[in-house]
Amino acid sequence: MCVNARSLVDKFNNFQLLLSRLNVKFSLIVVTETWFAEHEFLNQYELDGYNLFCNSRKKNKGGGVCAYVSQKFEARVEPARLEGAESLLVEMWYHGSRMFSALCIYRTPSGELPAFLGGLGPILASLPSGSVVLGDINIDLCPDNNSFNETNTKNYINLLTSTCFANVVLSPTRYGQHKNSIIDHILVNSLCREIKTCTVDSILADHQPCIASIKTNHVFKYPKNTKSIDVIDYCKLNKLVCDEDWSCHITGHASESVESFQNKLSKLISESTTHKNISKRKQSFRKPWMTCKLLELTQKRTEMHRKLSKQPFNSDLKANYTKFRNFVTSEINDAKRKFYQNEYNNCKNNNNDKWKFINKVIRKKVMIL
Repeated sequence: MCVNARSLVDKFNNFQLLLSRLNVKFSLIVVTETWFAEHEFLNQYELDGYNLFCNSRKKNKGGGVCAYVSQKFEARVEPARLEGAESLLVEMWYHGSRMFSALCIYRTPSGELPAFLGGLGPILASLPSGSVVLGDINIDLCPDNNSFNETNTKNYINLLTSTCFANVVLSPTRYGQHKNSIIDHILVNSLCREIKTCTVDSILADHQPCIASIKTNHVFKYPKNTKSIDVIDYCKLNKLVCDEDWSCHITGHASESVESFQNKLSKLISESTTHKNISKRKQSFRKPWMTCKLLELTQKRTEMHRKLSKQPFNSDLKANYTKFRNFVTSEINDAKRKFYQNEYNNCKNNNNDKWKFINKVIRKKVMIL
């Protein structure tokens, strides 16, 4: 998945709600325009089950790219040098086998495109088969627009063709008042694989998140998704207890009588017990503060945003959406604040529990490249 956040700092709550709504266990999530600063406490932007790698701008505000890599993979990550862009080169390994390489890019629209393409070509040529390039490239590949015939765009397409890469995102990723464009790309160099792509409605930014499902030949060994439990049929147990002649367990010694009674009762319980396999709870992005009410509100907000994107000049629709969006944002902040306040109040009288809570909120270290 590739998503432009236009400040993950301000929109992390909405980002988590989006992932919870999609409820897909992605192998790799790339976020562009993170707007992370060097002094940012990036550990508060982690996701459970993922390792976070960041490449942020050193001086000016804005830009930046980060990659959330599923912890089931071993990740080898380094920054790639591209003019006018922040990028990460991610190699993902599984049990000693390289699964694929991913080049994650955010290119500023004001950057010199020829210099960018000059650095991109050698990197694409060096990537092995089965690699993926994804990010906000800010080169419009929508064939309905005049920019598709510009020299720089043609040079980009020729570069992709010469390195055996092709863009698999075919629907607009950014809706504007005057035109729609495809500026967020997912590039692959192995079209023989089964590939499915889609875009998703989101309010994170004026870009649509892009998702690609790429079939591999590797068989993943997931932990069993079931567990065995013992279920007692109490109706059957009640009948067996009622039918049992308990007088025969009464002897002259109290200890012998108790032991005989316990042995017989254990046997009846065992006869009334069956073993069942039940599904374990599926891992979810949903956080404890994400109530059903919040998820319903965010779904309605997304639907209103979808309508507004189709009628950008409708002032009444825009006013209603803005009012409802602000209301939902307030509800999210209140729910999160109340949850953590209650969590802290429950453990504030116990120093050990208090520090466990603080460490849970602070979380662990993030890899900054």
